Amino acid sequence: MLEIVSVDQFLSDIKEILQKILFFEKLDFSISLDTILVGGLGPESLDLSSIDYVDFLAAVEKKYCFVYDFDVQIRTVGDIYKYIQTHDDKIRKH
Repeated sequence: MLEIVSVDQFLSDIKEILQKILFFEKLDFSISLDTILVGGLGPESLDLSSIDYVDFLAAVEKKYCFVYDFDVQIRTVGDIYKYIQTHDDKIRKH
């Protein structure tokens, strides 16, 4: 598997996307590959609404120039990172 983007850069990009979607000037919590996007409890969960979740996926698609296959379940930030890495043949390199 070719690394399209480093984990650190990816997490920085995700944090920026979430700030825009959630209308936060600054996120006061950290984002990791284990951060749960939907349906989770606890400090590692963002519990995005369905609209925010779709907006998030659309923004990630735009940032990384790919089309998400909605048959694949994306629950965590790590899931989307793995998805991008394993679909590198469909993603424009930065």
